[in-house]
Amino acid sequence: MLTHEGEITVPVDLCLPDGRLNPGAVGWTRRPLHRANLRGWGRDKRWEYWGIVTPSHVVGLVASSLDYAGLHGVYVLDRATGVETVKDVVVPLARGAVLPERSGA
Repeated sequence: MLTHEGEITVPVDLCLPDGRLNPGAVGWTRRPLHRANLRGWGRDKRWEYWGIVTPSHVVGLVASSLDYAGLHGVYVLDRATGVETVKDVVVPLARGAVLPERSGA
């Protein structure tokens, strides 16, 4: 069976009021349009991941808030030497980064 998720072109809530996945949020977007409207301690997990690729380096950055902890990290690959540098930090019992409900806002 072939399935196809359509393009979402207007802002949409990720969840229904009862916390279940909003069927209207299933699909893909050309820019951030999903609003992470999760509620309740332990459920409000948000993160941003940014990847940057240049001829000389590959960089990955992550900032997250998991309600019970924050997790932040950086990854750098020097393409000329093959040297990778990775640094992750976990902040227990902290909200971590304060992230907006919609990525990129």
